[in-house]
Amino acid sequence: MYYKRQLSIYAFNVHVLSSGQSIFYTYHEGIAKKGSNEVASFLFHFIDTYLQDDVKELQIFCDSAGGQNKNFTIFRFIHFIVNNRIHSLKEIKITFPVRGHSYLECDKNVGLWNLKSPFEIPEQFEDVIKNSRCKPSPFIVVSVSHNMILDWKSFLDTIYLHKCPFKTQPLKEIVAISDHSRLIYYRSTYNGSVISGIIRTRIDSNTGLRNGEFVL
Repeated sequence: MYYKRQLSIYAFNVHVLSSGQSIFYTYHEGIAKKGSNEVASFLFHFIDTYLQDDVKELQIFCDSAGGQNKNFTIFRFIHFIVNNRIHSLKEIKITFPVRGHSYLECDKNVGLWNLKSPFEIPEQFEDVIKNSRCKPSPFIVVSVSHNMILDWKSFLDTIYLHKCPFKTQPLKEIVAISDHSRLIYYRSTYNGSVISGIIRTRIDSNTGLRNGEFVL
């Protein structure tokens, strides 16, 4: 019975609306979980590997899953990306569509899987995903390893506030802009006013400097 237990396989999909390119990050339950650290790690890998260098603005559409997408770790993550010159990005905006009234491309991609194909191990499941689509391009499958999953929450706790200063559930949009190193912008309606919130502690410009030295 133990050896015949079903192994849970997870797939995280990033669909590029501009080109139709679609990347699946696949892993089993022994590699990682399904939390904010995993989402931030996959987004970081996508930005670093697949996003073109000349892209200045990134718009993300995702569901409102609190444990994965709509949480303070992801908000701090996008703020960290645009304010630390990891990429040429100057702005990242996340939009949470109305539940039950929006159909994301990622859901359509999963609907293309031929789950009647026989597979017993994760590698065979990855082959099923690769063969599920031909046009405009086949699905790209990234086999996730332990090294790819980073503890973003613990890292961001060292430089950002630990608790979100505003309620996350009513949010419809969250925007991180590189014009301010401490603020993030959000709004609770799609056409409402934009509100700013402080999410980062005051930056000590003299950190690491010797007596008598200062930052010019």
